[in-house]
Amino acid sequence: MNFQKAFNDLKELKVLINLAQRFFDIPINESETNRLNLVKNNINEFKLKIEVKEFIFRNRQNPIDLNQKKERKKLEDLYDKYQKCKSNDLKDLMDLESIIKKHNSLTNVDEKKAKNFIQIFDNMEDDNFDKFLYIFEKYDLINLTFTDIEEKINDEKQRDDFLLDLCSTYKKYSDSLTAGGKKDAINKINIYLNHLKRKSGEKKPLFKNC
Repeated sequence: MNFQKAFNDLKELKVLINLAQRFFDIPINESETNRLNLVKNNINEFKLKIEVKEFIFRNRQNPIDLNQKKERKKLEDLYDKYQKCKSNDLKDLMDLESIIKKHNSLTNVDEKKAKNFIQIFDNMEDDNFDKFLYIFEKYDLINLTFTDIEEKINDEKQRDDFLLDLCSTYKKYSDSLTAGGKKDAINKINIYLNHLKRKSGEKKPLFKNC
């Protein structure tokens, strides 16, 4: 499927709908109100159908991270409204349901992964460099090689800024997540990173034999 063409077509339809909606602000005779409301409802439902299509296409192109509160709420609100839409497309409604079910299934896997991570992470010594690397093995948000990470953390000129960036990155990610195991795991990571940042600020060695 050519996703870009599909998105462009939907965008053009939305422009036409927004233009049509502007006419609802024009004063009309009271006798025309019911007819206008019917047209208005039909247009609003059509606009909702376009939003549903956009969400489905976007998820197919690049699976949406529904652990993020904003995306999760958008899907829940969209599904709730589309269920009540009199002219909803059954296939699209089922696609939304499928996205929700798949997310719930993946959530169970994420919960087990997070629980396992926390157990192992808590049992590792803070001054063990492997504990630091274990973060990126399981929850990598920076896309650096282990060699690059080791270089930055061992370079006094780069270390403080690197740790500051890490703390900011993992804190922002935690803030974007819904409550659950994954958020707990990321919070564990952020506490540890802040611990390292304090040690670095005090010019103390971060790890033994490193």
